[in-house]
Amino acid sequence: MSTVVETHAPATARGHRTRGGASAESTLPAGGHRVGDTDRCIRGIFMNITMGVTHVDVTVRNPADPTRSWEGRFLVDTGAIDSLVPRSRLEAIGIRPEGQRVYELADGTEIEMDIAGARLEFMGELTAGLIIFGDADAESLLGVTALESAGIEVDPQSQRLKKLPAVRLKSVRRPGPRI
Repeated sequence: MSTVVETHAPATARGHRTRGGASAESTLPAGGHRVGDTDRCIRGIFMNITMGVTHVDVTVRNPADPTRSWEGRFLVDTGAIDSLVPRSRLEAIGIRPEGQRVYELADGTEIEMDIAGARLEFMGELTAGLIIFGDADAESLLGVTALESAGIEVDPQSQRLKKLPAVRLKSVRRPGPRI
């Protein structure tokens, strides 16, 4: 699989509706968006994210049968702990829910979602982690746990993904006398 990493300029509001029924534009100032903000709607909740949008191609593999896989373009979401893939994509490669976890959405609402383990491959790296079963129309998200365990971080200046020289195992202590 070829590695593709895209960074896009921020988008403007798209008229998504919040759970209360208000349009997303009503939460934004005149003009439709704040400078540097990106809007996104996950499970009907509108969120503003203050940064550009970065996508990366990811292969999701069934850990019980690595020959079964799905490739897709994922939104890199450093605000998400776990990754999210539409349920139909996971079920198509034989991944079934193994449990449920409660997640907090941007508006503070808690929601219980199905989860399972999967192998993730991106930017020439392999990792494994929890995957959330998303709605059919959900955008695939690559969470911070997958990024960090693969030794990849988002450069805050350029909003590009970069490989670390080594995967961080623990906090670094400088040698010297303890006080």
